[in-house]
Amino acid sequence: MGETDGWAPPGRFDEFAVMGPLGRGGMGHVYLARDVALDRDVAIKFIAGEASDSSRRRFLNEARALARLGHPNVVGVFRVGELEGRPFIAYEFVPGRSLQQLERPLPWRMVLRIAVGLARGLAAAHRAGVLHRDLKPSNAMLSPAGVVKLLDFGLARLEGEAAAEPEGDRRAPSPIAGQHDGTTRAGSMMGTPAYLAPEQWRGEVASPRSDVYALGLVLYELLAGRSPHPQSADAEELARAVVSLPNPPLRSACADVPESIARVIDRCLRREPLERYETAAPLSRELDDMQLVFLPLAGDEAPVSLERDAVAVAESFARVVPELDRFTKELYARLFASRPDLRDLFPANMDAQRAKLAHTLQLTVEGLREPERLVPALEDLGRRHRDYKVPAGGYEVFTAALLGTLRDLQGREWNDSLEQVWTRALAFITGTMQRGQGLAASTFASREVATPHRPDVPE
Repeated sequence: MGETDGWAPPGRFDEFAVMGPLGRGGMGHVYLARDVALDRDVAIKFIAGEASDSSRRRFLNEARALARLGHPNVVGVFRVGELEGRPFIAYEFVPGRSLQQLERPLPWRMVLRIAVGLARGLAAAHRAGVLHRDLKPSNAMLSPAGVVKLLDFGLARLEGEAAAEPEGDRRAPSPIAGQHDGTTRAGSMMGTPAYLAPEQWRGEVASPRSDVYALGLVLYELLAGRSPHPQSADAEELARAVVSLPNPPLRSACADVPESIARVIDRCLRREPLERYETAAPLSRELDDMQLVFLPLAGDEAPVSLERDAVAVAESFARVVPELDRFTKELYARLFASRPDLRDLFPANMDAQRAKLAHTLQLTVEGLREPERLVPALEDLGRRHRDYKVPAGGYEVFTAALLGTLRDLQGREWNDSLEQVWTRALAFITGTMQRGQGLAASTFASREVATPHRPDVPE
């Protein structure tokens, strides 16, 4: 167990039996050990080289950051200590492989599962006032059971505390910092250059939006097999590419990923921080919704077969997508014109409501291809409507308003066969929501869900 600096931990100290090295880097060496007292494996990280005052502060900072969290998607910390003048942290041992070790590109469903876990862990960190500041594939582990955990909070910054910064061992240069308005601060360039956000290259202070950007980069690479940025060993060239060049949309590099998932990742990678998610929390909520739509639950069976209808609905809806703002405005105008009493159920300013509807419709249309995966999400949506006091006939009048708006916007593209396809799909959607809400589905909806392909209706 020898090290290049001539030091290695003994085979046994305190309650730990050291079994061998796990990994090493410029900032720390990690060993697998057995906690004999509690009969569990642990990972123990020692400071690499001589322990300076700043490295000791940084080590303690990492332990404090992890101690704030206690989340299933973040590695746990057990204790801190010192051995022969070397501080150490004993962590939860996470078996498996880092995301860096996975062969890429990965299937999009696998990446969605990983994304959900990463976003949940990062959201927990942001809620606790912790910035990770070094999110990259090698700092996330995927267990054999498919659980992903964030690791290495060595560069974390804690809200309300002055974080200790390393003395240049992972400080990224800021070759273009002089081109902005002079907001450069010491320590703002901490991180791995390939995963720094544009504002960090400009010398601005990192924020939760910077972590969101790094997470978007990780997901893009897992799906596309490569970074959206031209890779260069030259810091100035990399910086100019990140700050100046537009990111290619994810679907240009990975055409099979659903549009809604690509849209979320592309938003994470916007050059302007204010155009990204403010923290990982709203990102996590969107990914959770997508998981309900796209990922199956064990033992689920398809309640209906909507495969043919789903293709026609998706093609029809794609014609509306460029005009979604107009579509939602006209839909709600039609709804309130036919049922003025429904207006009181909605906020005075409908902008956020219309955006939410557009997002939900996109997810639902994509989910129709695999209805068994859509059912849990629709039932959950129905449960959320329990508190909205949806009146009798509310679902039916909404369906009528949606069909009428589609008919108006699609003009000659609309026909009786397409209307029947949409009607069957909407009956399945509203019937499932009503079941989740605890309401008796309408006779029409129940009939359509039970027999989605009636022989008297053209396919």
